[in-house]
Amino acid sequence: MVGQPGVLNARPAAHSKARPHNGPRARAAAATLLLLAALAAVLTQPVVAVLAKSVADPFFHSTSAGAAAALLGLAALCTLGLALRPQAGSARATAWAAGLLAAGVLVGNAANLAAHLQLMAQQGLPWTMASTLWAGDTNTYSYVLHAHAGKVALHTLLAGAAAPWATGFDIGAGLAAHVAPVWGALCLAGLLAAVAGCVALLPAVLARWPGWPLPLLFFFCAFNALKTGVDGGPLTYRFAPVAGVLLVMLPALLGWPPRRQRAAALAALVLL
Repeated sequence: MVGQPGVLNARPAAHSKARPHNGPRARAAAATLLLLAALAAVLTQPVVAVLAKSVADPFFHSTSAGAAAALLGLAALCTLGLALRPQAGSARATAWAAGLLAAGVLVGNAANLAAHLQLMAQQGLPWTMASTLWAGDTNTYSYVLHAHAGKVALHTLLAGAAAPWATGFDIGAGLAAHVAPVWGALCLAGLLAAVAGCVALLPAVLARWPGWPLPLLFFFCAFNALKTGVDGGPLTYRFAPVAGVLLVMLPALLGWPPRRQRAAALAALVLL
C-alpha cells in the first residue's frame, strides 16, 4: 500500500477539502446549541434572567429579560442559518434578503407608530400623552417616543401555547384588545420579514466583510431596528442611528454604484 502512489495521498486530500467546508458548519451548529441553552436558562432561571437583562439593557434597552431572550433567539436563528447554508447566495438572493429586511423594518416601525396614534385617538387622549392599559393584572405602557403598540405582534405569537415561556414578559396583553387588527397584522408581518431578511443576509455579510467587527455591527443594528418595530417605534432614540448604519451597509453589501452609495450615506447622515 505504501508503495502505491496516490492510495494513501488521496484520502488526506479529501479530508483537507472537507475541513474548510465542514468547519464553519460545525462551529455554527455548536454556537446554535449554546445559544439555545442560554435562551432556555434565561426563560427558566430567574437569576440568569436578571443577569441577562443587566447585560442586554445598555445595548438594546429592556426593562425585563425580554430583550436578552429575543437577542439570543435571533442569534440562534442566524447561526442555524449559517450551519445550514454558510455560503453567500446569489446577488439576486442577497438583494431579495436585503429588501426583506428593509421592508420589514420600515413596515413594522410605521405600523407600531400608527397603532399607537390610533390607540390614543380611540381613548380620547392627546397623542403626546403616555398611556398604560390593563388586562387583568398585566399592563402595557405606550408613548409616542417609545411606542409599545407593536407588541400586539408578540401577543399574537406568544399568547397561546407559548404563553408559559413568556411569563414575566410584557407581550402587549394590556393593549392587544384595543389595537386594530390591521396594525397588529402589519407589525407581525414586519417583524417576521425583518427576522427572515437578517438571517438570510448574514452569510453575504460575512463574505463581504470577513472577520467579526462589521458583521457584529450589522447584527447589532439589524436587531435594534427590527426590535423597535414592536418595542420603541421609529421615534425612539435608537432607531435613527441604527437605521443610518444599515443605510450605509446595505448598499455596500449589494454593490451599488458609488454615486448611489454616496446618496445613501448622505441620507444616513441626516438620520444620525
